[in-house]
Amino acid sequence: MKFLLLLITAIGIPALAHADAWHTNYNRALSRAKAEQKPVLMYFTGSDFCGYCKKLDREALDQRAFQAYAAQNLVLLKLDYPARKPQPRHEREQNQILKMRYRVSGFPTLILLKPGGKIAGEIVYTRGGPRPLISQIERTIHRQAGRR
Repeated sequence: MKFLLLLITAIGIPALAHADAWHTNYNRALSRAKAEQKPVLMYFTGSDFCGYCKKLDREALDQRAFQAYAAQNLVLLKLDYPARKPQPRHEREQNQILKMRYRVSGFPTLILLKPGGKIAGEIVYTRGGPRPLISQIERTIHRQAGRR
């Protein structure tokens, strides 16, 4: 029984922590970003139909290296546009407004916001796992820090 409890803890808690890392409410994410002085990584995704979104999740966003980096350095905001999955009406409406506001024309789209909510830059995912993604986020953050 102890072994089973340890196994559930070892497997379940990281997965649960990752699921909780992504905000779905724009205003709450911005409030947290301001309070913690962290940028917001907005992830526009079609989670149940977009092949490239699934690939981005699998190759980078779901990897421990990215999750550890994000926990220390980012506020994560996932804006989903599912074709078949049910979604609360308020979330669907919020996401449509944000898609228009940020002129998102395809999925996946990653936009980095400064802690105050202004756009720092668009992040273009390239193959290679979490490291190239993290590097691009870091370059965008440092480029914006120089423009203050």
